[in-house]
Amino acid sequence: MKSASIVRVAVAGLLGLLTTGIALAQNNYSTTFVTITNLVFYSANDDIYPRYAGAAVVNFATPVIWTFGGPCATGAVAIRPNDKPLMTAVETAQATGRPIQVFVDDSQTVDGVVCWLRAVEM
Repeated sequence: MKSASIVRVAVAGLLGLLTTGIALAQNNYSTTFVTITNLVFYSANDDIYPRYAGAAVVNFATPVIWTFGGPCATGAVAIRPNDKPLMTAVETAQATGRPIQVFVDDSQTVDGVVCWLRAVEM
């Protein structure tokens, strides 16, 4: 009886560790290249959507399928206000119609849904 309880506790602990590993944030990326439909630029002094103040939102022509699933929106990502290299890359991709692959850390969101962009492949 006592050994059965020990086994149950050990199995429960192992399952807990596995679940914790799955729940941790990770580098997430689109499974395909996507086309940008438009960019939305927010004022640095935006009082209506203060979480977006100074940021830009990138909207896509087709939904993004994230490699690892996760909480990120499938239609858009956001660029931090001071992230000029990413902004330049995204503006170039939109101006030329060139599809991009997007990379995010799915633990970092603007509002719980729209994830911050961390890298772009062109």
